[in-house]
Formats: sequence, C-alpha cells, structure tokens
Amino acid sequence: MVAQFLTRCLFCMFAEDIELLPKGGFTELLEALPPSGEGFAEIMRQLFREMNTGTGRGISLVLRKRLLHFNGGLFASDTVLPLNALQLGLLENAARQHGPAWSWPSSARCWNAP
Repeated sequence: MVAQFLTRCLFCMFAEDIELLPKGGFTELLEALPPSGEGFAEIMRQLFREMNTGTGRGISLVLRKRLLHFNGGLFASDTVLPLNALQLGLLENAARQHGPAWSWPSSARCWNAP
C-alpha cells in the first residue's frame, strides 16, 4: 500500500512536469494544505478519483482544470495514506525539487547507441 501511494504521488509530480496535469498543480495543491496535514487524505482521494475517470467536459474539484482520464489502473483505487506534518513537508519538498530531473537533454540518445 505504501509503495502504491508513493508511486501515485511520484506520477503526479511527473504528470505536472509534462503537463498531463496543470503545470505546478500538484505542487501548489500540497503547498496550499495546512502544515498539519489536515484534509490531505480527503483532497488526495478526490484527486485520485478524478484522475481515474477524467473530468470529461467538467473540471476537477481539486485542481480546478479539466483532467484527462489516466488509464492503466494506477488510480483505480483511491486509497491514500494519512500524512503527519513532517511527512507532508517531505512530500512538498520533493514536489518542489523534482522539475529538472524529468527533462531529457536534447542530445540524449539512450535508445540508439552510436
């Protein structure tokens, strides 16, 4: 359960970087929560539900933008781990730091060795 939850959070960080989620949406969501973590589980549960189904022509109640349907089953369960203040702070810090790690240099040729 812990690994699945962390994978979902990591995917959300990745998805905002490549703009499958609104740019900065996940990070800003975490930063807007009270430092105590109060409300975290409910907000994340709703976000995971919306990512599982997409919002169609409507908008996300959480991110206030239209969301795609993320198939593949990662968000099929809306199970969320409750986080305390320290854990939420660590997740926020990770979300703020991740950006450049997803960028591939234009010269990268991992799949085509010279």
